[in-house]
Amino acid sequence: MSPDSPRPKPAASAPLPVAVLLFSATLWGLSWWPVKQLVGLGLTGALLPMLAYGTVALFTGWVLWRERAQWRGQAGLLLGLAFVGGWANTAFVSALMVGDVVRVMFLFYLSPVWSVLGGRLFLGERIPPWRAAAVVVAVVGLWLVITGGHAPQSVSLSWADALALTAGLGFAGNNIIARAAQQIPLRSKTVAVFVGCGVLSALAAAWQGAPLTGLPAMAWVGVVIYGGVWLLLATANAAVWCDPHRKRPRGRDLAGRTAGRGADGFVVKGAACRPSSVGRRALSPARGPARNPDPGPRPVPKKEPT
Repeated sequence: MSPDSPRPKPAASAPLPVAVLLFSATLWGLSWWPVKQLVGLGLTGALLPMLAYGTVALFTGWVLWRERAQWRGQAGLLLGLAFVGGWANTAFVSALMVGDVVRVMFLFYLSPVWSVLGGRLFLGERIPPWRAAAVVVAVVGLWLVITGGHAPQSVSLSWADALALTAGLGFAGNNIIARAAQQIPLRSKTVAVFVGCGVLSALAAAWQGAPLTGLPAMAWVGVVIYGGVWLLLATANAAVWCDPHRKRPRGRDLAGRTAGRGADGFVVKGAACRPSSVGRRALSPARGPARNPDPGPRPVPKKEPT
């Protein structure tokens, strides 16, 4: 590019998608509040995640059937998403029900650490020095929270701690599987997680022998609102705006970049919410050339002398 050539204009910002994702993140961050309220109404054990996530699965399960032609070739990965993501959500809600909120949230939100490490282990992605430093700081923080400054042999993890840690690991595994499942629409991925959570929670509730009778009417109303409104809004917004299979008008993309882009399925960079090309190449080494390869600059036809 010559010095006199005009510089490309930066991508235009899109405040609406950014606001939508911030709204969804706020709902997820405050999800402990309705959980504690529902526990106070008598919902215990696996009943809460079963009813809440099962409600969303009932309302959105038709998406899987509608998009079956797109995910049929990666049905195994979709089942993996349902199992791993379902466990992550089931364990997270269960940990919030019985554990300390601050401790549970901290242990669960170490998931970006496991995502970065999993991206390196399974996807072969490079970890920049600043990200490696962030991982070290997070692990040190985990050590301090668990040990409290005491000797390691005197520390024991509670049941809620174990649930929160495995929920974070499950969430990271869900993101890594989502990276591999590039043919599956994001909406199908999201619904599969809710279906998996509903099924796993139902199995856990049956094993616990949790009774459905005797619950007050407010508990039923609350769990339907939590699942059908709170959780659905928290997930559906991101799925709609970040789904690469959905055609949208110009100006719908996102600005900024996620710290854990290597394993979270999508990169939010510049002005596009799209799969990372590095991760896509690492996951698809045997894929053939692109359907519409870039032919490069076209030769300029020479003018004939007059």
